[in-house]
Amino acid sequence: MEILDKFGIDPVLLVAQFINFGIILYVLKKFLYKPVMMMLKTRRDEIQKGLTDAEKAAKLLEEASEKEKKLLRNAQQEAKKLLSDARVQANDILDAAKQDTLKIV
Repeated sequence: MEILDKFGIDPVLLVAQFINFGIILYVLKKFLYKPVMMMLKTRRDEIQKGLTDAEKAAKLLEEASEKEKKLLRNAQQEAKKLLSDARVQANDILDAAKQDTLKIV
């Protein structure tokens, strides 16, 4: 006990400080730690949901891009076919007109 007196430590006060620390620790754990952890978990879940939604959006964008490319290819092929059909018809009409002209002459 002499050592405690030399350092100015009061054993009753030391025990009271340990009890106060325990009470404060319990109160903080009960009323602060749990709500903060719940808030962090909620935030973590929101971030995870955002990441999965972003991945889904990227996949949908890629699929839409592929569909757009496919539609453009089909439209180009159809345009080429229509153009070649129009040329064939124009040549047929031109040949018919030439033959009609030759018949008249």
